[in-house]
Amino acid sequence: MSAVQLKDHPVWKDIQEYNTPDKIQAQIAFMVYMELCEDKGWWNMKTHLCQELSVVFLSGHASRNKPREIIIPMSADTVLNPAQIQTYILTVKIPDHHTNRREEIPDLKRHHVSDQTAMYINRKQAKTSNAETNEENNT
Repeated sequence: MSAVQLKDHPVWKDIQEYNTPDKIQAQIAFMVYMELCEDKGWWNMKTHLCQELSVVFLSGHASRNKPREIIIPMSADTVLNPAQIQTYILTVKIPDHHTNRREEIPDLKRHHVSDQTAMYINRKQAKTSNAETNEENNT
């Protein structure tokens, strides 16, 4: 993608409005966004800003009937320790997005998109016992 096309793309303009200090991460987020939309056929892709971490992240559906996933674009050479991964899991959330369950089990995957890496956090709902479900229905 040429520089002219990049600066004129509406999603790139949205990402720039976040005014994050890490301009490289913002560019990687845009490249991952484009690859997921254009090459991988993801649905309903959106960009978000995690203000606490100053990170641009994405959300979308891998296919029409799959649940929404969170994608944290980062350089392919990024090394994360367990504490950093935990911070991402606990901090990066889709604004105004709520689940029906009290607990969620993150399914963390690391995928290569072109020469970049995107960390996917798929927050799957935890299975609850019938007793817990009945307790929730009675409250």
